Amino acid sequence: MRRSGSVKRGGFTLIELLVVIAIIAILIALLVPAVQKVREAAAITQCRNNLKNIGLAFHMHHDNFKAFPSGGVDWGTDIRDFSGPGQPADFNGQHWGWGYQILPYIDQYPLWNQPQGPGGGDAIIAGSPVGLYFCPAVGNPRIITTYGGNCPNRAQNDYAANGGRWGSMGSPTYNATNNTFDGAVVPSTNWSRTKRFIAGIPDGTSNTVMVGEKYMSQRAQLSQQDCNQDQGYVNGWDNDTVVWYQGDNFGSVLPSRVPAYFNDTTAVCEGKFGSIHRAALHVVFCDAVVRSVAYSVNPQTWEYLCKIDDGVPVVAPEG
Repeated sequence: MRRSGSVKRGGFTLIELLVVIAIIAILIALLVPAVQKVREAAAITQCRNNLKNIGLAFHMHHDNFKAFPSGGVDWGTDIRDFSGPGQPADFNGQHWGWGYQILPYIDQYPLWNQPQGPGGGDAIIAGSPVGLYFCPAVGNPRIITTYGGNCPNRAQNDYAANGGRWGSMGSPTYNATNNTFDGAVVPSTNWSRTKRFIAGIPDGTSNTVMVGEKYMSQRAQLSQQDCNQDQGYVNGWDNDTVVWYQGDNFGSVLPSRVPAYFNDTTAVCEGKFGSIHRAALHVVFCDAVVRSVAYSVNPQTWEYLCKIDDGVPVVAPEG
């Protein structure tokens, strides 16, 4: 028996459904860029925090040794130097670069103090990623596994120290006449500027770049060897860990945006600073203050910021 007064229930019409779908699409279109901006902002914050902690580690090293860590000696050395049994050599005699030398000051003392020996402790150090050395915008911590030698696995890094106006790759002994050695970091050899004291920076610590993001191709994100990403963070005096105002290619002097967004997978040796961030390069100065530098920074200003003794104490423009 049919009830009286019953109401026939209808469904969505096609037009109503299309309107709902359109509204959802608009909301998604508005939400995705906002999420991307939040993620980019978070990545920038983390990257700047990494640089801040690296800068503080440089200062703690200075407190201990009365000098900043050195840039090591050359890229061809895949074992550490020791000053005595079980005692890794300090900045004066260590072939490995600043990335290894500051490990005790970034809560990585056990890694720094691995037992001596090629293929053993040295291989463990070289192949162990250090989170502080990676910018989240570039990607997850990466290891190159095709290097070979005593340390076949090489944990990479996204930051490089300021070597000054210009310096060619490889051993500073071989290229001594070509390197200027006028940056915040110098080799672990007996050059006149080997010991870089805070008081030995005439232009002032707030006017001199210490460490910053480095230029590299998208190959680095794919864990593929790149001439800027193959030796790893333990590397000494090479463009994996030390870069220059003028880079390795004359005429290419300004910090550049890392071309990951342009799908560039070619290996380009630049030996200069660069960043994956859209707006600016991030660097920590010798006073441990992190600043942003625009890609359009005046070339002369950028040179002054990279040299310790040009006599022109300029302040970095914020990017």
